[in-house]
Amino acid sequence: MTGRRRVARMLWVIAGLFAVSWLPYHTVSLYLNTVSDNDTVSLTVLSVALLLGHSQSAQNPVVYCIMSSTFKHAMMSVLRCRRQHHNTHLDIQVAYLFTSDGQ
Repeated sequence: MTGRRRVARMLWVIAGLFAVSWLPYHTVSLYLNTVSDNDTVSLTVLSVALLLGHSQSAQNPVVYCIMSSTFKHAMMSVLRCRRQHHNTHLDIQVAYLFTSDGQ
């Protein structure tokens, strides 16, 4: 698979997880706003749905590690607290992503 397709696929996965993670919170919130019956069970469900939505931020690095070997190697070197040898290939890839040519 080409690099652009891998990145596009990864972005679709991230966007899908975002939608799935935040949909319960917005659904429960909309329900509570229309019914206006704020009992303890409803507020507990809202809190759990909010926790699921916030957990999406922790899901992103996991998805990046699964879908990008470059990100996984960089993250592992950071977690090991080791200085990585100068990797010209990685530097070129990062530079390519942040230039106008990499669009």
